[in-house]
Amino acid sequence: METSDKAIQFIENLTLVGDHSGKPFVLRPWQKQIITALYRGEVSKCFLLLPRKNGKTQIAAAICMFHLLCMTNQQILGAAASQEQASRIYDAMEQMIRADATLSKLCEIIPSKKRIVCEATNSFYVAVTSGGDVQHGYSPTLVVMDELHSWTQPKHRRLHAALTTGFGARTNPLTLCISTQTSDRTSLAHEEVSFARRLKGRIENGKVKRSGQVENPNYLAVLYYADEKSDWTDRNLWKAVNPALGDFLSEKYLEEEFKIAQQIPSRQNHFRQYYLNVPIDSLGKWMDMSLWDKCRGTSPDLTQYKCWGGLDLAPVNDLSAFVLLWDVDGIYHVKSWFWCPESDILQRSKIEQVP
Repeated sequence: METSDKAIQFIENLTLVGDHSGKPFVLRPWQKQIITALYRGEVSKCFLLLPRKNGKTQIAAAICMFHLLCMTNQQILGAAASQEQASRIYDAMEQMIRADATLSKLCEIIPSKKRIVCEATNSFYVAVTSGGDVQHGYSPTLVVMDELHSWTQPKHRRLHAALTTGFGARTNPLTLCISTQTSDRTSLAHEEVSFARRLKGRIENGKVKRSGQVENPNYLAVLYYADEKSDWTDRNLWKAVNPALGDFLSEKYLEEEFKIAQQIPSRQNHFRQYYLNVPIDSLGKWMDMSLWDKCRGTSPDLTQYKCWGGLDLAPVNDLSAFVLLWDVDGIYHVKSWFWCPESDILQRSKIEQVP
């Protein structure tokens, strides 16, 4: 039996936790696709980009359980930006174990250390964060980097380096990065998303994409996201990027979040980023842009009217802006210019992944 088949069979004998606690862990076709791709070939890194409420924690916990109980000499690390986040996968694993009498006998749970040990396989799982240099003492076989969009500080990059450089002594190490979309273009998550979108072979919104700029057979990219210019009100789009919608992600719940976003313009970006995985530059939004677009039109001769000007020079990465505003009998007319230095164009195109 192939490893992927063993993994699927094992996971489907586990018990779900959380809102569906006590129910059998029945993998959906899209989840089986991920498991199959993960254990076929020589995948050493997997990046899983999923919107909120699509079961990222449960599938990560199940994969960790498979390594802990079905493989030997495993050092499995669950890493996150904070102790609370690092505890989520551990908590899910603990509940899965306590729900099964056989697993309870096989595993020793040490809550004070967020550690689970299986003597039968000589393996352990432990939750770690960026506190201290203890991470350098591990030689992990599997590292799960959870909530990668929250890894935004220098100490998180040090944690990332400590965990990934510990793989040297292992034959087939595996890194699993899990994230929702991020608005921080300097973060680790943004780097991973940018790279993953350029891969020739990736799973994108449930379909295998063979086109791309980069080829890396050892990197599995599973991306569920909407394009920046997509219609966020389209229910078909919701389903395409939320594989669990209508299943364990309630359609009623998403509709309620959508109604709030329609009524409060500042919440539109939250809905698009967290539930559609649209990369948003800024979560703050004081105006519905569809209303702004309706103001488009031609201006009269403005030379006889009073004008105000605003200049914003960007010293680092932003665009510079120059905007003129005229008041014509209570109707405002705006003209604006945005630019960056020509010498910086090529470098910024590479970093921002835009032409």
